[in-house]
Amino acid sequence: MALTNGDLKNIKDLIGVTVDEVIEKKRVVTKDMLDNLPTKNEFYEYMDKVIGEIKTVRESQEILTEKVYKDHES
Repeated sequence: MALTNGDLKNIKDLIGVTVDEVIEKKRVVTKDMLDNLPTKNEFYEYMDKVIGEIKTVRESQEILTEKVYKDHES
């Protein structure tokens, strides 16, 4: 028994609906995941704080290293 044009159209429509449903599910999951991420401005503000702390630690480390070196020379 051969498939008719109507059968092929029904199969095509079914595949289209199925693909659309899968895409919509992926879109919802992706949107939910993205909603938990910070905005660009929030990210940059946080990174500014982190970089500031790193800079402070490095500067204090340089001061301590210099002090230890001078104490060692004496």
